[in-house]
Amino acid sequence: MAPNNEWIDLEIEKTKTPFNDAAWNSGFEHATKIDENNHLWLTEMRIPLSAVGVEQIAGGDVWRVNFFRAAGHGGDTKRTFLAWSSIPEGGTFHVPNRFGMLRFVK
Repeated sequence: MAPNNEWIDLEIEKTKTPFNDAAWNSGFEHATKIDENNHLWLTEMRIPLSAVGVEQIAGGDVWRVNFFRAAGHGGDTKRTFLAWSSIPEGGTFHVPNRFGMLRFVK
């Protein structure tokens, strides 16, 4: 999700070649809002559990996730990379052992 509500829905599977599938469609729903006065960008997403191979989530479940954004125009050398959980300098966002922990509660 981007502040202008543009989005990309990719399946990322590091054990496959190529590791991403742009034809995949999770069926997620989304909305964004910009609060210019407070310099905030807000986004909401609803991702169907079936899209990630899960039938049900229980309180106490923990998933590794990362939220990231490539900001700016041009190629990677001209953009700024932002992530909820840091990534190695010059590295990729797709490093699961560097992801944060998302804990579900009831």
